[in-house]
Amino acid sequence: MVTTEYIIVGAGIAGLSLGIGLHRRGKEFVILERSQLVDGIGAGLGITSNAITAFEHIGMADKVKAVANPLDTLRIVDRKGKLLVNGDPGLIAGYGLTNYALHRSDLHQCLFRELPAERVHTRKQCAGIEERDGWYLLTCEDGSVFRCRYLVGADGLHSFVRRYIFPDSVVRYAGYTCWRAVIDLKEHFPYTSEETWGADGRFGITPLINRQVYWYACINSAKPRDPYYTAFTIDNLRHHFREYHPAVVNALALTGNHRLIQNDIADMKPLPVYHKGHTVLLGDAAHATTPNMGQGACMGVEDAVVLLQELDRASSVAKAMAGFSRRRTERCRFIVATSQKMGRIAQLDNRFLVPVRNFLVRHLPAAIQRRQLAKVLDVSGVL
Repeated sequence: MVTTEYIIVGAGIAGLSLGIGLHRRGKEFVILERSQLVDGIGAGLGITSNAITAFEHIGMADKVKAVANPLDTLRIVDRKGKLLVNGDPGLIAGYGLTNYALHRSDLHQCLFRELPAERVHTRKQCAGIEERDGWYLLTCEDGSVFRCRYLVGADGLHSFVRRYIFPDSVVRYAGYTCWRAVIDLKEHFPYTSEETWGADGRFGITPLINRQVYWYACINSAKPRDPYYTAFTIDNLRHHFREYHPAVVNALALTGNHRLIQNDIADMKPLPVYHKGHTVLLGDAAHATTPNMGQGACMGVEDAVVLLQELDRASSVAKAMAGFSRRRTERCRFIVATSQKMGRIAQLDNRFLVPVRNFLVRHLPAAIQRRQLAKVLDVSGVL
């Protein structure tokens, strides 16, 4: 049996970020990761300036930037490539660059390297949690047992820890499924970060470092894990998006089947709190959101920093966890709800309403864009 003060379940972005903060405070902890390797899904992600600010709090901002591609624009276009929204850096003056794009694996490795190897235990799938005499006993599928005073669930959308403290929590299918891939190019990609909205689906393209490009394709599906879509190959995607503009067609032409990652998009019905007793939830385990605002990873890093701040100032860990919940629930509910709404707008597939949607989006006043961005990126009252 391994005994420690904190156990973090899940070596994702939130769990690793918290681990870095605990390590630098001299706390005893271990991270349990069910996978064989601490590595992100082989696709890209974006992190906005609010996450960079959070990384600064744990001394990781410069290291993260070193493996990321800075992006100051995000264009939204229709299926023919006609501009709907041009992300103007001037809209977010004072908040830094709009986005950094990077390979998820690069971010995981960047964070993982900051921790002593003995702190992270891989191939540890949790099979049971028991409370006994003020301790949590975690049993893994391989028979190993870990014991701690304080338990952190950072184990994602289908969190084992969340099911233990909130068994009635609800995962919600968003109504669309998504394919992702990272492709290699011989030359620099000639397009800025761009998302295409059309009645047949949404397609995003973002340049990474090292002449790589990350793309994603979202298609509406009436039911999750629809066999029709789970059987899709790259040829099916090429056919489906064949009438979209050349950037989309070219990205698919450069992709092989072995690059494809497919999963349904989902979020969570908001929880009233993110803690119970000496257990607390972080990241997707607490407030999984759809990816439409690019805030999933960002919220996980913010969570880690806020919990560390509460641990620094509170008189007990229980009070720190309660303080964390109070500071995070309203902001995270806003992100989840707004991202859900954005997904409905972006995934509109009614061919009569799509032109109306496009007209309204194209003429959206800059002042409204600024207000929405400020709610997400301004962390002066958050961290």
